Amino acid sequence: GLEFKFINLLESFSKVVKYVDQPVSIKYYTKGKECIYTPDFAVCLDDNTIFIVEVKDLKGMCDARVHRKLEVLIEYCQNNGFGLLLTDCSK
Repeated sequence: GLEFKFINLLESFSKVVKYVDQPVSIKYYTKGKECIYTPDFAVCLDDNTIFIVEVKDLKGMCDARVHRKLEVLIEYCQNNGFGLLLTDCSK
């Protein structure tokens, strides 16, 4: 699906040194319950920039559960010096 399309896009960019699928699991709490969120990819560019990627279709991006996960991911990226990309792989 979309993840495969994203991988094909990554492989076409010369600046991409490597990518890893499901690079980290992040613990967070929602409604007092511990949850774990695993983003889709981490990408490293030739200038040592690293960013975490979540691939979602537009409908998925509107889901409140996805919004909570993205809040967690934003905080994780800020705390660790990573960039963040949310994409539906459209041009």
